[in-house]
Amino acid sequence: MKILYYLTYAVLWLFSLLPMWVHYLISDGIYVIVYHLVGYRKKLVRKNLSDSFPEKSEAEIIRIEKDFYRWFCDYFVETIKLLTISRQELRRRMVFKGAELVNKL
Repeated sequence: MKILYYLTYAVLWLFSLLPMWVHYLISDGIYVIVYHLVGYRKKLVRKNLSDSFPEKSEAEIIRIEKDFYRWFCDYFVETIKLLTISRQELRRRMVFKGAELVNKL
């Protein structure tokens, strides 16, 4: 089991060294697989969106659904990038709003 862990970690670490634009290209490929080919939990997501937004048309629900899956795939590859991203690059990409309120409390 440890061998599988170290092998997986090594592959993910090497993947995290790629530039972000490559990560987003791969994310687009993962989106096609997850949404269009596999349909990962698509019925559940659509039902939850329909229940949450009963006033939206089916076309609007499908648009929100697709946007969610794109975000989900981007989030997945961005998480892997965290293995090797520099502190400077991370600060450049993240914006904190309202941090002074948190510090005050």
